[in-house]
Amino acid sequence: MAGKLLKIMRDAGEYIMAGNKLLKIMRNVGKAPVSESTDLLFGVVTSVSPLKIKIDNRFEVDEKFLILSALVKETIIKIPQREDNTHLHVIPQHNTQPAGEHTHTHVIPQMNTRSALPDILLWPGLIVGDKVRVLRVNQGQMFYVLEKEEGIK
Repeated sequence: MAGKLLKIMRDAGEYIMAGNKLLKIMRNVGKAPVSESTDLLFGVVTSVSPLKIKIDNRFEVDEKFLILSALVKETIIKIPQREDNTHLHVIPQHNTQPAGEHTHTHVIPQMNTRSALPDILLWPGLIVGDKVRVLRVNQGQMFYVLEKEEGIK
């Protein structure tokens, strides 16, 4: 009887140890080591050529350690000129009329409506003084520039 009781206690101890191991594993699932976590930081553009950003008023990072999102890269939408567009207006060259206290005029050059539409600046690039949101990634070795804090100026 004593032998059976000893075996039951030994088996129970192994189960408890296995249960503790399982509990420890479950607690650690989903926890990334601090060195692998991503941090949201804030920075200010100090130079654009070469690109440099001062992060959290502590250190400056240059372009070889920066990854730029599309929101901080200059993006221009080109408006194509369609040669098959049969609807065309020619706007002749003309001068504006003087107005206001400081009278002056402007000369407007001739253009046609096929080429009158300008390209659209969707996202302006970074300029010195821009405040940006930055993610520290790749175990702190790279910085992903998400966006400007103020949006479009």
